[in-house]
Amino acid sequence: MENKKNKLVLLKTDYDILLSYSKDSRNFRSFDQKNATELLDELKKGEVIDQQDFPPDAVRINSRVKIEDCLTRKILSLMLVLPEKADLRAGRVSVMAPIGVALLGYRKGQEVCWQVPAGRKDFKIVEVQNTAI
Repeated sequence: MENKKNKLVLLKTDYDILLSYSKDSRNFRSFDQKNATELLDELKKGEVIDQQDFPPDAVRINSRVKIEDCLTRKILSLMLVLPEKADLRAGRVSVMAPIGVALLGYRKGQEVCWQVPAGRKDFKIVEVQNTAI
């Protein structure tokens, strides 16, 4: 996972939740272990920010996000949630999924990429909606 512009920012409460999730193997199935490792790597890269200083356009847990495929220009809408609330049919994607790990902490206008079975995907974050914290 890489970011092509600015630094990753993480909400302090999200950071604490995700750190505990990623360290407790009971919170995810065995195939999520690689994602948990990648999430831990991402958490180490980020700047942890308190609620009052957190940018309103940064992706965090429970953000509604619209991303644009840089190749096809197709728009995808999703909500980033904790693993137990994930439901792809409802557009809720786990923060432990590859796309969740890739988006967490980045802001509107930034580009992110991640590996999928078919190769590397590049997306631009075009909209971020956050409810009150």
